[in-house]
Amino acid sequence: MKRVKEDKIQEWLENNYKNIIDLIRNSDIINDTNNKSDIFGFSLDFLVYQKMMESYKYVYNNLSEILDLVIANKNISMNKQERLYPDLLLFNPETATFIIVEIKRSDKAEREAITELLAYEHELQNLFPFMSKIEVCFILISADYKPLLEHSLSSLTLWQNRKILPLRIEGIESENEDEWKLFIHEPNESWSLLSNGYIKPNQIDTIHLVLYDKNAYTEGYKKKIKENDLQIIKRGIELIISEGEKNNANGFVLILQATTFDITSWDIIIGVLSPYSFLELVEYESKIKDFFLENYSADGYHNKNTIDLALNAQKYLKTYFDPIFEGMSKWDITRREIEQSSNPILIDFFGEINTLVNSSILNKGFRDYYYPELNTRNGFDWKNPLIGLNILDNLTGKNTFFHGEFSFFTLYQFGKELGILWQYLHIIQINPDNDFYGKYKWAEISFLKSYREILIRYSEIKDNNKIDSIVFKSIKEDINENFKNIEEIFTWTKDIFLKKKIYKKAFILGTQIKNYFYNKNFLTGEEITIIEDLIVSETKKMINKQFEQEEFVQNFLIDKVEEYKKILALDDSYDYSKISKDKIINIFETHTLPLYSDTIFEVYHKTKDIDKETVDISYIKKVYPKEYEKNKQIAICLSSNGNFGIINILDEEKFLLQPVNPKKELMFMQVLDGGIKIINKLTWEEFEKKFD
Repeated sequence: MKRVKEDKIQEWLENNYKNIIDLIRNSDIINDTNNKSDIFGFSLDFLVYQKMMESYKYVYNNLSEILDLVIANKNISMNKQERLYPDLLLFNPETATFIIVEIKRSDKAEREAITELLAYEHELQNLFPFMSKIEVCFILISADYKPLLEHSLSSLTLWQNRKILPLRIEGIESENEDEWKLFIHEPNESWSLLSNGYIKPNQIDTIHLVLYDKNAYTEGYKKKIKENDLQIIKRGIELIISEGEKNNANGFVLILQATTFDITSWDIIIGVLSPYSFLELVEYESKIKDFFLENYSADGYHNKNTIDLALNAQKYLKTYFDPIFEGMSKWDITRREIEQSSNPILIDFFGEINTLVNSSILNKGFRDYYYPELNTRNGFDWKNPLIGLNILDNLTGKNTFFHGEFSFFTLYQFGKELGILWQYLHIIQINPDNDFYGKYKWAEISFLKSYREILIRYSEIKDNNKIDSIVFKSIKEDINENFKNIEEIFTWTKDIFLKKKIYKKAFILGTQIKNYFYNKNFLTGEEITIIEDLIVSETKKMINKQFEQEEFVQNFLIDKVEEYKKILALDDSYDYSKISKDKIINIFETHTLPLYSDTIFEVYHKTKDIDKETVDISYIKKVYPKEYEKNKQIAICLSSNGNFGIINILDEEKFLLQPVNPKKELMFMQVLDGGIKIINKLTWEEFEKKFD
């Protein structure tokens, strides 16, 4: 059907520009999403979606009755031979923001749309040099959004941080303006669904900028931290952060005090999120993807940014040190290495990683439960490694109780973390002059993350007997206070948090084994013997019951039990007399405990209520059909512990699924206390009513 001419639409907007906000029919989709995501269950796909919505909302909020019409369909080029005719150029004097409006009534002009918007912006910048990206907004109004236009809009919004509001105009087949309607347009196919819950540590490329002492090789040299060293290094990393932001890179900078090197006191780690690491997650066909996966290894391709971002910092720091780049690697490997050789001093972030960090620290629940230090005035901030590194760990899925999963195995790991913390503190108490403080601090970082995950996931229990979030003091201030804190947390975990014997057993077992599997160097010979005997005896207790625990038995573990028996060459009578002690010990954490853990339900705990204020229904409705296209074996799941999201259904449970039309209906699974699973086919209307 024939549409009205573009000049008619322009005239309509020109007459209604002061109330353009009232012409938009679906503004509800840009409601604030900041409180509608579980920041502790970071989602890459949600980040993409949320960033689009925030861009749309930014432009939308700049539309008001105080708008001025600067020009309409007039040439704004400084060169009169050129033709730069924005349909509308508006100005909001309250926010000092320009809004460029471009109208395209057909898809034939889509190739020109983005080019024209950027050309108009450039002309504004000729008049107003150094104008920031948030001082110019774009509104694109089109009847059709084809792939080329959608990709262009998404690129400008997601990766170039432009503020754009795409509007779809309907009803322009009629001459009656009352039938014309504007809708916010959500791009459907312009971004690939990664189906990735979090950034993985091996997706971050790292490099060391080691600050060797200038006089390290002179006779009589003795390593010593000089006055103002840290302040100088902080200025250096500010240069790295600035370069990262300027170049749209995403990552972090970490200052370390070296504890095991004789010729340097300082080390800087630069970590940059590698875009190449996401290729294998992209599931649609792409010639570009095929080329890279065929010719390059995503793991072996190191991001050039890790060095380039620090070149100015290196130049500056040469005045005071001998700074040399060393050790290209991945964050998971680098993290393990520096835990043994350094004391973390400060961490800072840039790009989208910084956006996520800011979302965390602005969240009241995060501050109250994870890091109450942020609510005090004692100088703590998120650049402190106790907080900043833990935020990074949560973003990369490095958390013992990730998503509030309190299983037999994770409770055992939590016990280990507490045991290691006590052990390291004891070593420092005996010999306060050694270099153990760095190791203790890394152990404290890991422990605090797990401990405070309990507090936010388990904020209330039936008898209201809950523990406050203990604020740890520096051990240099009061080591006895930290011993007291550890004892208090141990008692509360054992006697209050864990009600059943089987869970207490897991936790206490971890505290007894401590760091046996990580580093035996810090255990005495007597301790090693006691721990090894304990591992063997506990293995026999578990396996001799053939994993039939008092709490629950899962029949589908039979195959895993058979695999376990083959590894140990264990006969059907479970006779351990011919099996070596070392063999039993070697598979205790890799096979025995996980298999035993799988027979027992997770700890049930209360959580905050989930409703429309905490669940972004529009996002779920958008993503579920895409996920369903890729994998029919999925459901939207609400667990007894309050975890919510799209999950893959286990092969053993797929008989519960039914075919659905994902645009109209979905499979919804609810996991109740005791592990009972209820799964139903619901319409989207029925699903939404569950959260009223």
